Amino acid sequence: MTKNTEKNMIDMVKDKVQKVSAYLYKNKTAIATIMWVVLLITPQIIFADNGDSEWKWLTDIITKWIKRVGGLFMLIGAVEFGLGWKDNRADDKVQGVRILIAGVIVYGVGFSAKTFLK
Repeated sequence: MTKNTEKNMIDMVKDKVQKVSAYLYKNKTAIATIMWVVLLITPQIIFADNGDSEWKWLTDIITKWIKRVGGLFMLIGAVEFGLGWKDNRADDKVQGVRILIAGVIVYGVGFSAKTFLK
């Protein structure tokens, strides 16, 4: 092999590594989410007793986290609404109420999701 050919091969490998690295960096959130889902579901699949237990387990987790996100939005909206009163800014009050109402809606969806996911 000549030095020029070796250099071309090394450059090709470096280019491939950079492309893979850029792809992984760009999609790191999706990859991490998929990994967590696989890690969370695997024990339930291995130790399942019937077909409904996985679905019930998954819907319980989904509804629990929907409720938590709704509660977080309610908390953020209430804080922003209170700070709007402190500074007497109408925009902050309106935005706080909007976020608070959005949190109530999300919490309500999480509360009633078991009805839809049966």
